Amino acid sequence: MTAPSEDREVPAAPTLADGDIALRAWTEHDVVTLFQAMKDPEIPRWLPVIAQPYGPEEAREFIAWADEQWRAQQGLHTAIVERDAGTVLGSAGMHFNLADESGSLGYWVLSWARGRGIASRAAKILARWAFESLSLQRIELLAEVDNLASQRAAEKAGFGREGLLRSKIKQREGRGDAYVFSLVPPDLHL
Repeated sequence: MTAPSEDREVPAAPTLADGDIALRAWTEHDVVTLFQAMKDPEIPRWLPVIAQPYGPEEAREFIAWADEQWRAQQGLHTAIVERDAGTVLGSAGMHFNLADESGSLGYWVLSWARGRGIASRAAKILARWAFESLSLQRIELLAEVDNLASQRAAEKAGFGREGLLRSKIKQREGRGDAYVFSLVPPDLHL
């Protein structure tokens, strides 16, 4: 992927797959699933940027934003789906800075799909793609200190815990500390 150009059309966001899960672009067909997911208190708890209440219009805005991020070559934000059935399991996304060869990754998983390693598998798929296709050299992931599930998923995906960032994450009420995790190409044994 190279810098955007006014005379060059950006290709569609890729679909990435491994085993029985795939990462694909969010579509208008996902609006109901997306806004229903935000009713799960665990998702907005750890993602305070999510508007509350969250309805179909906010879901459409997110889908449009994800498409804009891809077209501007600043991020890839995907639905995690069952590869054969297409059922949405969660979300995995990455902001990237091509000039700096770095990215920042995040994920969430629907309540009924948790505990199956979906987040860690999606993180690996997305990271491998970013290292191979974008030539990124570092990917970071932040997890609030109380978000043990996210920390476990990061470590299972191969991310190493680097340290504590005090008052790093803006929360609904105040700020919170977060651990920073990182992944570099040799960590995935490319």
